[in-house]
Amino acid sequence: MGRSEQWEADGFDGAASDNYTGGYELNDHVHLDLAPALSHFFGDDPDSNPYINVNLSKFYDVANFIKNFKNLTCPIILNINIQGLHSKFNGLKDFIQELSAGGIFILAITLQEIWQIVDPCFLQLDNFAFISTARKNSRGGGVGIYIRSGLSAKINQTLSPFLEGIFETISIDFKFKTKQYTISSIYRPPNNTADSFNLFFANLENFLHNMSRLNQPYYIFTDSNINLLKLANNIHAQQYLETLHSNGFLQLVTKATRIIGPTYSLIDHVCCKNENSKLSAGVIPHDLSDHFFTFLSLENESKPLSHTELSYRDFSKNNLDEFKSALSNIGWESVLSLANADLAFNEFWETFSSLFDIYFPIKTKKLNKNIHKIQNFLTSGLLKSRTTKIALHKLSISHPTDDNIAKYKTYRNLYNTLLRKSKILHYQDQLSTNVKNPKKM
Repeated sequence: MGRSEQWEADGFDGAASDNYTGGYELNDHVHLDLAPALSHFFGDDPDSNPYINVNLSKFYDVANFIKNFKNLTCPIILNINIQGLHSKFNGLKDFIQELSAGGIFILAITLQEIWQIVDPCFLQLDNFAFISTARKNSRGGGVGIYIRSGLSAKINQTLSPFLEGIFETISIDFKFKTKQYTISSIYRPPNNTADSFNLFFANLENFLHNMSRLNQPYYIFTDSNINLLKLANNIHAQQYLETLHSNGFLQLVTKATRIIGPTYSLIDHVCCKNENSKLSAGVIPHDLSDHFFTFLSLENESKPLSHTELSYRDFSKNNLDEFKSALSNIGWESVLSLANADLAFNEFWETFSSLFDIYFPIKTKKLNKNIHKIQNFLTSGLLKSRTTKIALHKLSISHPTDDNIAKYKTYRNLYNTLLRKSKILHYQDQLSTNVKNPKKM
């Protein structure tokens, strides 16, 4: 019996998806939409309402997101409050691979609440460089950005103030095609004292003033913990939006970005200069975090990209022999002379990883989804069950009854358990098959 058949024989065959395909009705839920409040707040006159001619955002499930934005020249910037990058990294990696395989060109991923970074070596996404700032004096928080490799990205220190627990920011400058860009990730923790709000708004005002002086496109991605769906009666939501507008910025996300049972909020925002009328923003509900993904599509062009690429390293016998020869010619005195184990490891790792990248550089090839598996441990049974999990998640947020939420959580936990088992079995098979040929491991 094959692995996929085994999961199906255990009753984990995704049959529930027939009953829970649940049309994606979130876009029809007025209470999840900021647009009516914007009209009430600014009026319907184009001279007073800057949102009249703006593409208001929508909810997209993953399939519809890929359908609408695949194979376009417009790059996508994603954002999410990740709630601990180390613990959520594999899920983030799978999500990015799924979008890339579907033809989505991701330029950057901005993150909030990365928490403490133990070792960046374990947080590498193919084709991306990772830049981050974590807290030094307390747990939680922190911000980071994955930026597409090869864009000469560097931190903009002026636009990266980091006031722990108040205004945590990182901004990077980079060049894409012929243009210079700046993107920022901002996190404001849920501290609702008067002093913390005063400090936040003072820092935000200064930040926006400095950013507006740039002579290039710039985009801001935030988890502000300020719920814009309360715009009609919340003074901080009103002050936040007025601060953006007075500095010439628009906030493009108009759908709820966090739904937990019957509670919902719009606290994750995408901001840009108000003359950027071609931009499209939206929300992708996903269960990686209890915040949804937000995204920004930089242009509305429809020229197709040449193809989607798959990254890989070539571990051929010749490359392995040359790598081993290079290692054997290294004098390790600089490592052995260090008494501190951490410093010695860092010295060793810098040499080893540099040689590794020289002899096994990342290459790309055209991706054919019929030939190249994104994850080899995803059996046909797990793929069907994953579809069911997604459908149940949709239902739990579009119709958050106790029964729907309980069904989703039960199924999600079962799916995650079997996914871990499938990974273990897959790698055990790899080790067993290649026990006498470690070069293929």
